[in-house]
Amino acid sequence: MSQSEYLDLEQTQPYAMMRVRESISSLADTQVLEEMDDVVKRLRSEQTADVIVDLEQAAYFGSTMLEALRMLWNDVRTRGGCLVLCNISSVGREILEISHFNRIWHLAANRSEALKWLEDLGAPEV
Repeated sequence: MSQSEYLDLEQTQPYAMMRVRESISSLADTQVLEEMDDVVKRLRSEQTADVIVDLEQAAYFGSTMLEALRMLWNDVRTRGGCLVLCNISSVGREILEISHFNRIWHLAANRSEALKWLEDLGAPEV
């Protein structure tokens, strides 16, 4: 994979952490979707199911980022995994709520909360 301008992926089994490097405007449509396609391919090759997306550096985003996240979620879901978004700005949270994606993706305050949610989800019943 070439150097990504917008998305960083860190494989930390049993989950992956994807960091969005900056706010994404519509001018970056093609680049963002190509980078997300690379991310999805890497996740498939590593057989990573659960993904945490850190949006701390993306104060705002629009339909391109929502489409990229939807692509990622569709792929994660086919492997039985979960998608968790964290460090979401107030504007980003509003975008997710208006688009109703907050109903299908877990929104966590920070990375620690996202990881705890994934761990609790996978914990065996006692």
